[in-house]
Amino acid sequence: MSPSSAGPVRGQSVHLVSEAIRHLILSRSLFPGQQLLQDELAAKTGFSRGPMREALRSLTQEGLVTHIPNRGFFVTRFEVSEMKQLYTLRDLVETEVVRSLPAPTDSQISTLREVNEQIKAPDRTVGEAMRLNREFHFLMFEASPLKLMVSEIDRWWNMSSSYRMMGIGIWAERAEMMGAAHDAQIDAWADLDLERLVVLCHEHRWVSYDRVASII
Repeated sequence: MSPSSAGPVRGQSVHLVSEAIRHLILSRSLFPGQQLLQDELAAKTGFSRGPMREALRSLTQEGLVTHIPNRGFFVTRFEVSEMKQLYTLRDLVETEVVRSLPAPTDSQISTLREVNEQIKAPDRTVGEAMRLNREFHFLMFEASPLKLMVSEIDRWWNMSSSYRMMGIGIWAERAEMMGAAHDAQIDAWADLDLERLVVLCHEHRWVSYDRVASII
């Protein structure tokens, strides 16, 4: 391999390892506070140890992983006060993104309704509910022209994902209540009543926080 090609190849390896570890964290195969040992990660992901440390440093920058000097890497763990700060950041930035939304197309509204009908199915697993809930909200967010803000929202969602999965897991009425909240949000955007949509999203967001805070 030539020196010029070694850099891109290694960069691709680091990206693949980062994605594999991210998936383990977001799916709660790795838990908040758990130490990340490179040999164990290599066994779980099927990748060699070579790009592992660089991948962990990348995930540290995203906030999914915490590095403690002389101790190593750990899945980021939040205190209640820190989670409240994260939700407050989301509240401020997501509000601006919602206010910037253009009039939706018929296709966008139809897709949102289709996703929400899937969310309402009572036999959805927690993992499926999480995936669909994220898909629903980012169908809205990504319609905004405020792309830098949306990218930060994506990072903040990832940081709290494992906690939100626990919160959804203990929410017995999640399909019915989540579906109803989403129906109201769809109707508000369809009517281009963005201030009503802001209020609905704010209420929905802090219901999520209350569930998460109760289990930290």
